[in-house]
Amino acid sequence: MTEYFTGIGGYGRDMAREYAHAYIIEGRSGEERDDYIRSFAKDIICPNTDLSGHACGSCPACIRVSSGTHEDLLFMSQSGKETYKTADAAAMIERLSMRPYGEHNVGIIDNAERLSEIVQNKLLKTLEEPYPGTVIILATDNKESLLPTVRSRCVELRMHEQTSDFANSDSIELLMKEWFGKTYFFKIRELIRKSFKGNEEAFKFLDALENNLHEKLIGGERLPKDAGAILQMIDKVEETRINIKRGMSPEYALNSLFLSRNNINNR
Repeated sequence: MTEYFTGIGGYGRDMAREYAHAYIIEGRSGEERDDYIRSFAKDIICPNTDLSGHACGSCPACIRVSSGTHEDLLFMSQSGKETYKTADAAAMIERLSMRPYGEHNVGIIDNAERLSEIVQNKLLKTLEEPYPGTVIILATDNKESLLPTVRSRCVELRMHEQTSDFANSDSIELLMKEWFGKTYFFKIRELIRKSFKGNEEAFKFLDALENNLHEKLIGGERLPKDAGAILQMIDKVEETRINIKRGMSPEYALNSLFLSRNNINNR
């Protein structure tokens, strides 16, 4: 099951001081994802969290996590030019087998899509039978690159991109308006053809669309009558994102998504 959040702190109160032993965080590589992971690690390691489980940010433990020098925080080193090697995994597994100085050892594997199948299989035993207090975080821009056996042992989180600048552009604003209106397919198809020249633009639109759907779902005091249809559409958005990552053209994928919207609404 994938949980969705926007930006830092999105895992919220439900995870306060109760952590799974492994997480997959899917989001574009960059400063925002790095900040989120570091904030997550602080929440796990900090001895002075608030009632919602968030780190105090000012204690010696938080300061050392921020600087990357905390003794319970471990980053997997990458010795290969483009991929992790089995020796990299072995070093992390050995370190995670040691008793933490505090309550948790936190192991971070950045760019986990660079893990070969051999290395992922080497990590499986640790994911299946983690040492007490161990939390492993795998960060990737494509969770589909990870083995199903790895994914099944992790809690999956996906970052929503901050899309305010993109969503305010004329083409996206127009497409969003038409998307939720009574619009004929040929008009949407033409807007998509003119607006999207590559995967990046398509992903940003999908993020904006998904944020809009989540707002419709949870923005009011009660669930909307069409909550089931909204949830189905959110699943279709995620499916579209995966199809584009696997090589489907953005134009074809978005056209198919719009047709799915019509089919769901007509049920």
